[in-house]
Amino acid sequence: MDAWLAANGGATATDACSSVTWSNDFTGLSDDCGATGSATVTFTATDDCGNTSTTSATFTIEDTTDPAPVCQSITIELDEITGLASITNEDIDNGSSDGCSSVTLSLDKYDFDCSNIGENTVVLTVTDDCGNSSTCSATVTVTAPTKTTAKVSAPSVRYMDDVTLYAEVESVCEVGTLTGTVEFFLDGVSVGTAPAYPIPVGEVGNPDKLRATLIHKVTELPKIPDTTPWVVTAVFTPTTLYYLGSEGTTDLLIKPREAAYTGDGFYTGDVFVWTPTETSSTGTVLLAATIKDTNIPTGDVRGARVTFYYRQGSNPYTYIPIPSATNLPVNLVNMLDGTVGTASATVQLNIGNQNSASWTIAVGISGAYINRKEAPTSIALITVSKPVKGGYIVGGGEIANTPNTNGWIRGAVGQSTSFSMDVKFNNKGTNPQGKVNGILIKSYYKPDGTLDNKLHQYEVKSTAISVLAVGQTTSKKDASFTSKANLVEIIDGLSVGIEGNANLQVSMIDKGTGANSLLDVIAITLHRKAGGIWFSSEWNGSKTIEREISSGDIYVSSTSGARLADEAETNEEIQLKIAAFPNPSEGKFTLQVEGNEKENIDL
Repeated sequence: MDAWLAANGGATATDACSSVTWSNDFTGLSDDCGATGSATVTFTATDDCGNTSTTSATFTIEDTTDPAPVCQSITIELDEITGLASITNEDIDNGSSDGCSSVTLSLDKYDFDCSNIGENTVVLTVTDDCGNSSTCSATVTVTAPTKTTAKVSAPSVRYMDDVTLYAEVESVCEVGTLTGTVEFFLDGVSVGTAPAYPIPVGEVGNPDKLRATLIHKVTELPKIPDTTPWVVTAVFTPTTLYYLGSEGTTDLLIKPREAAYTGDGFYTGDVFVWTPTETSSTGTVLLAATIKDTNIPTGDVRGARVTFYYRQGSNPYTYIPIPSATNLPVNLVNMLDGTVGTASATVQLNIGNQNSASWTIAVGISGAYINRKEAPTSIALITVSKPVKGGYIVGGGEIANTPNTNGWIRGAVGQSTSFSMDVKFNNKGTNPQGKVNGILIKSYYKPDGTLDNKLHQYEVKSTAISVLAVGQTTSKKDASFTSKANLVEIIDGLSVGIEGNANLQVSMIDKGTGANSLLDVIAITLHRKAGGIWFSSEWNGSKTIEREISSGDIYVSSTSGARLADEAETNEEIQLKIAAFPNPSEGKFTLQVEGNEKENIDL
């Protein structure tokens, strides 16, 4: 029995003999309105002896209390493709209830589109099972999405080039009143912000797009490897209410600039160095490289790095970084000119027990600039020698190619021919020994003597010295020799043979040391076995003539006169007749020496 209904239902009864006990037959109401409705209830009064009497009454129960609505405001985003969005009752309801029954919910608006951007009021109606209802209001804020596409003026640019970073912003809703800015990032680092403007009518991209444009000078260094791109991110921030921000990404490949050289090659350091004494074996060499930016527009070469390499082997060549000359910074020659810079390092080169030795050095450029360390213009020949006395030739350096260079592989004008040599007589002075460590020739001619537009690199190395003459002039500072030599072309790090055992002729005059070393002259001729010449350093129409070197040094020593290696040599004693007069003498006398043969005598 419901607690609200008393046992007697409000009826009264008396008994002459005893007390009265009440009961009724009410079992409750169970309709769809929270147990409301009408019911007839019979009440029974019973005395102590079991005698009963009854009465009845009709009861009506009504629900007149409205449910309690609770609303919440929300924000929704339109679909970026359809421009539509919908809400549900549950999105707005925040716990509406009724004291007697469950409730049903309904909204006066469920669907939204671009016309509803901004704040919208919706009404939630809450109804209980008895038909009682109440309402509450909520704000539905409708936002419009945007789409940002990041773009670049070129997918690949060079260091220090200008590149246009731009972004196009669109929305499923009309963007005529949309405003905002775009911030651009390279790998997460901001490089600038630009306003976004509507694309004019008639241009590609119109209608309904904004464009933000930023011109960026690429100061970011190329990545390693330089095929790895940078990520460009464009982030749109709207200033128009109820439009959302967005971002897009694209790739930008930053490549190193092609490095150029100021003279005939990148190497500008020492090409010939003496050891401190005749017994020392280590020479101190200044390695230096000069690079130039000839690109349009020009950049700043301080973004470059230089590594010097030992070039070793032949097929293929290997390039071994010199430990103390790796990844060197480049700085400017003139702080007002960013196009020319240098890098340098001092290294110790050890020739061991040899009188001299040579090293082929390659210049490699990395960082913001690049070159081919295998290219002819990247290669240099360095010679280190002991200051040995006697019938001896040592030299290393370069001779600038002039229009008079000749031969099948004549030197390229504006480039240099490098040389390194170490030739002497044996201890008895009877036979020459030593070698031409290398002659490097840069030429625009192919091995068949025909011209093309590629700078070729040729190398000449002697195999056997056959004739050596030293000190045949009054100055005793001249020398010449003939040897067999091999000619190869160096192509992409490989040595390709052209001719073996060709005849090489070299003559020279040592005219000075130190600052006067550039007065030294040399003539180089490489003959073809089939006739003609491969190379002449300075052709006068009939032969190769000597000309001054452009760098390095040539040292010629002769203390015993000229020697021809192909002449017969003997160890026979020379019989001399010596007389002194007057005899006896006082303070001064004349010494007369007579022999029975013609001899060259140095005093």
